[in-house]
Amino acid sequence: MHASRARSAWDLYRQYSRDVEVNGNTVVSTTISGILYQRSTGQIVNNTVFNAASGTEYSAHIDLGGNETQATVTNNVLYGLNNEAWTLYASRLSNFAASDYNYLFHPYVDNHIAFGPSWTRYTFAGWKAYSGLESHSKTNWFTQLPEETSRGRIFYNPTNAPLTSTWAVDSTWTWTKPLAGQPDVTTLLIENPGG
Repeated sequence: MHASRARSAWDLYRQYSRDVEVNGNTVVSTTISGILYQRSTGQIVNNTVFNAASGTEYSAHIDLGGNETQATVTNNVLYGLNNEAWTLYASRLSNFAASDYNYLFHPYVDNHIAFGPSWTRYTFAGWKAYSGLESHSKTNWFTQLPEETSRGRIFYNPTNAPLTSTWAVDSTWTWTKPLAGQPDVTTLLIENPGG
């Protein structure tokens, strides 16, 4: 690789595909997009994408590109940590068959949703108003300074044995999945202030 080019990797990349379902995956620390549909159709549901776009290029946790792309994007947890990370990107509104019941978190960046060929950046509220999407979706209830360690942690149980955690979960958020007794279950836990 040429020294002037950043290393890059996607996790789930679909191009020129039709009716592809990406369901129940965990994607952690990709250097570019976590889930990318390019000129493809299908469903992106029940996925957790944590710290995608962790490299130096602007990219998204879920990235919908190309005129032909159309996807249903529901019940996903997207948690950004890098300034270059967008939680969600689409090249046009018609890329969405639907998009709702998602958790679009980025405690370090307010404008964490990008849209269009010029990558216009939106806040969560601005995106909802502009797009008419995400009416039941949620965003982070706290912000952090760039020098602060992330309060979000990703945990998973790769075994069939029960696994417990001592991390506290904000009582107003019930979307995290329990780890105990479930193989291949992922949860995102948020550390409470002072906890």
